[in-house]
Amino acid sequence: MGTHIDVLFARDTSLSIDALNTRLNNTFKQLQPDLNVLAATAFHSRDTATWDLSHFPRDGSEPEYIFAEGPHGFDVNIYTHVATLGSAFRFRHLHAPESQVAKPLQNIVHAVARNLSGNLTFIAVAGGMGGSDHVLDHVYYNNGDIDSAAQLLIEQHGDPCGCWDDLNGDSNGWLFCDSRVR
Repeated sequence: MGTHIDVLFARDTSLSIDALNTRLNNTFKQLQPDLNVLAATAFHSRDTATWDLSHFPRDGSEPEYIFAEGPHGFDVNIYTHVATLGSAFRFRHLHAPESQVAKPLQNIVHAVARNLSGNLTFIAVAGGMGGSDHVLDHVYYNNGDIDSAAQLLIEQHGDPCGCWDDLNGDSNGWLFCDSRVR
């Protein structure tokens, strides 16, 4: 089940911290109808503040990265080759048929991936309880990219699902949407 949502996608290497801040705020303004649904269903989704970004320079063995804390329980981390989107919603809320927030959460994932990477290639995986920890460590400490992250998840969890609906009933499932493959 996982305790939260982790989404990984290739990062746009040309984004400055100011451009990232602008892009996140503009993206979430466009998503206001979806955010309103989230706000009506979860206590952690009531915050409507703008994004707060922090740059963390390299410190010893800790690599440089950018952390962005946003409204409605979302956060973004920008690493060397990968960006992540996190949400306080449980992973099953992304795909369960009874979830009132599945479609709004999916819309947010798609919009953030598209606006921060330029395409819809992303990985969605249950965070917490070890589901994504090793992959997040890999992209942070080893400068892993989206393909090496997918390979690590295949080794741990098996083949990915190809669409949101395929995740239903698969508690160990994860999604790899690769718009580069046709």
